Amino acid sequence: MLRNHAPHVGRLLSSSKIALLPIVLVAATACSEVAGPEQTLSGEQIYQRQCARCHGVDGRPTKAAPTARDLTNRSYIDSLGDRKIREAIMQGRPAMAPPGQAKTMPSFGGQFSEPELKVLIGYVRSLSNPELGPSRLSPDAVRTRETQ
Repeated sequence: MLRNHAPHVGRLLSSSKIALLPIVLVAATACSEVAGPEQTLSGEQIYQRQCARCHGVDGRPTKAAPTARDLTNRSYIDSLGDRKIREAIMQGRPAMAPPGQAKTMPSFGGQFSEPELKVLIGYVRSLSNPELGPSRLSPDAVRTRETQ
């Protein structure tokens, strides 16, 4: 009984293979790179989206968060180092607030990829040190600075 149906199965498989051929061809030629196109990371854009509400567009605390750290204070930022800036971003931190007011910067742990975190740290540093400027904040430049 199976032998009688075998020719139909063969024709069905052949027609389904032909029907799938355009899909396979489109999928194979749609993207020439495995990970897709490279995108530029911007510490400034990440900062504006995640940090400026409290720390201000220029690094100075806003009226909405007057106890936020002043990121333009070079001696303070230099005293932290990249590791402590990273910890503050990832874990949050106590604010210098009077009793009864909110005392913590929220944790952003897990919200940034490693390259995003590196350019964000670089941008935070640039707010207190104009010599660092945006051209020196690419992931490669930050990586080079870390190894020095």
